[in-house]
Amino acid sequence: MSNFLGQKFRWDWDGIMALLHHKDFTGLQQFLLRYTFQATIYQIWRERNNRRHGEAATPWTRQAHIIGKNVKNRVSSLCENGLKKYENGLRLWFAIQ
Repeated sequence: MSNFLGQKFRWDWDGIMALLHHKDFTGLQQFLLRYTFQATIYQIWRERNNRRHGEAATPWTRQAHIIGKNVKNRVSSLCENGLKKYENGLRLWFAIQ
């Protein structure tokens, strides 16, 4: 995501929340940003639950791969459903990887 955000990239919570509501992004860029955030929060919650139930920790590289795969699959499914506004979504997603 740092490739996508450039100088706007933030680590702090308030900065992240401001980015999610920022109006400088196109609709597709904003969707990718928000969906990636949602997928990241879900993955953190899932990892927490796995650890609470006694499973071994998942390496962060694997978690990043899972998040990227989830975003790619979601954008792909939106394209397959014929939603025109997401047709360049995969191209943009691969460009920022």
